[in-house]
Amino acid sequence: MKDVKEALLERLIDNENDFLKDVEHYDDINKIINSSYEIVMKEDIICLFECCDDLLTDKQCAALLKFKNPLDVLYDAWQENDCSHMDMLRDTITERAEEAVKEMAARSKGAER
Repeated sequence: MKDVKEALLERLIDNENDFLKDVEHYDDINKIINSSYEIVMKEDIICLFECCDDLLTDKQCAALLKFKNPLDVLYDAWQENDCSHMDMLRDTITERAEEAVKEMAARSKGAER
C-alpha cells in the first residue's frame, strides 16, 4: 500500500501530464509561450516533492489530496506569494557580484606586491 506522500506525488505528476496535454493542443503559439512559466513552476513544485521527503507531513499531504488538482492549488498559491524567484535571483546576482569585487581587490593587492 502506498503512503500518502507517494499518492500525492503521483497525483501531482498526473496533473502535470494533463496540463501538458492541454498545452500540446493549443493552436496559438502565444498561448503556448505564455504557458511556459506555468510549466516550469509546476515542474519545480513536483521536483521539491521528489527531492524532499520531509517537505510536508502526512496530514498536509492528505489535505492536498482532497483537491481534484492539487498542482493547480499549489501553483495558484505560488502566484499569490509575495516572494518570487526574482528576489532570490536578485540576491544571487548581488552576492556573486560582491564576491567578484572582493576577488578583484585581492588580485590587485597581489599584483602590487
